[in-house]
Amino acid sequence: MSGGLPPLAEQTVGNTPVLRTDDGYWAKLEGFNFGGIKDRAALHMVEQARRRGVLRPGAPIVESTSGTLGLGLALAGVLHGHPVHVVTDPGLEPIVERMLAAHGARVHVVREPSPRGGWQQARMDRVAELLADLDGAWWPNQYGNPDNPAAYAGLAAELAGQLDRIDVLVCAVGTGGHSAGISRALRATSSPALELVGVDSVGSTVFGLPAGERLMRGLGSSIHPGNVDHGAFDEVHWVGPAEAVRAARRLASRHFATGGWSVGAVALVAGWLAR
Repeated sequence: MSGGLPPLAEQTVGNTPVLRTDDGYWAKLEGFNFGGIKDRAALHMVEQARRRGVLRPGAPIVESTSGTLGLGLALAGVLHGHPVHVVTDPGLEPIVERMLAAHGARVHVVREPSPRGGWQQARMDRVAELLADLDGAWWPNQYGNPDNPAAYAGLAAELAGQLDRIDVLVCAVGTGGHSAGISRALRATSSPALELVGVDSVGSTVFGLPAGERLMRGLGSSIHPGNVDHGAFDEVHWVGPAEAVRAARRLASRHFATGGWSVGAVALVAGWLAR
């Protein structure tokens, strides 16, 4: 009977629902994917690398992540037969670390931030070491790989089919992949007048502010990702961790829709804009 089922990725990634909240905005519930929104980017980057031959059969995949992309890469590793090495830091939530290990990924935790570039640069330095040590290893480079934003054309098409009109798109910004990919696709098709609003973390350097200590995962950066399309944004909001937590708890208690730091931060800004 299982032979008639579609591939695992088609069953678990994409075609996620939208939710109308009582704050007046629509939420795309990417938590319905296996690991979250970045499953889309992880699968697409791996599949494109395999198609081009830069990722050889059975070769290791090595990437820096704060968690969500790592889950997507773990899925891609299971589907395509690649060992996955995830480089992270002590801020990784224990439950995410256990999920990564349960799905076969090897987790490498750096112990000290880099004097220049903080935890993210320390992670990138460890990625470079692993790429040198592991034969044939491939680095997706989620920060600069154009296949990252390209992966979200499907999500944009889903939104266009689910909603009559999209005036404003609110996105958390870390690597810049989904904000760039979704907005480009929507502006090129169903929503040419779309306004793009970025949500960043206090202490992040993405939009030119000085680097500071960041507690939140999933948004913000201490480096300058090439996939961030700065010119695409109409406005940017910076959110602190306490505000994000309150907004995430509000969303969960009112709508049974759960998420982490970035979900709370986006919900806060989207609710403010809708009001």
